[in-house]
Amino acid sequence: MEPDTDLRSDYPSEGFVFIVTYGRSGSTVMQSVLQAMDGYFIRGENNNALAAIFDFYEALNAAQTKNTKPNPPPHGPWYGIDEVDVDAVTRKAVDLFVSDVLKVPVGTRKAGFKEIRFHDVGVERFSHFLDFIVKFFPNTKFVFNKRDADGVSKSGWWRDVDYYDVLDMVETCDQLFDDYTRANPDICFTTKYEDFKGNPDAFRGLCAFMGEPFDEVKIKAIVDHKLKH
Repeated sequence: MEPDTDLRSDYPSEGFVFIVTYGRSGSTVMQSVLQAMDGYFIRGENNNALAAIFDFYEALNAAQTKNTKPNPPPHGPWYGIDEVDVDAVTRKAVDLFVSDVLKVPVGTRKAGFKEIRFHDVGVERFSHFLDFIVKFFPNTKFVFNKRDADGVSKSGWWRDVDYYDVLDMVETCDQLFDDYTRANPDICFTTKYEDFKGNPDAFRGLCAFMGEPFDEVKIKAIVDHKLKH
């Protein structure tokens, strides 16, 4: 799926970055590190609201696919669907998401958000969802954040979930992340909680991937900060 490289005036000047992960993986630290980069604006989670626009996009495409006859008549079951410019109307929905959900400040170079629910769209649709993001969010990069399943299972609300369910979730997500990275190596970067916990130097690779300088003092302050949640 070819990306849309046109940048609106109210979009970040250099594109978008999305932190793709699951809960209790250290993604808030990752969000803070990216947020600290000059000209970056990274929101927190939005309950995977973007998936609704993806559903909208897929539904319209499916409706046009089901309509096999050109110019369906007024009494036809798919009357008017052939007149819909799916990409154009989806672009309007994405523009609204950027302007009213992300609320990107003027002068932002890179914007985005972190989300622990991207995989909720399902295994079969996951890569298509990320392709959709690449298509409609210009110059997108993905940061996949992982954590050892045992650590996840002992953290936060996961302690109340069956261990093997947590293990299955982590293994499934990690495989999805790896598969997408292999198919799109230039726009994907993977981090792991165990590598960067208490270790600011582990973020050198991320900074290089984003094309940004490594500020050890600033990143150390973030890594050392105790999160209350």
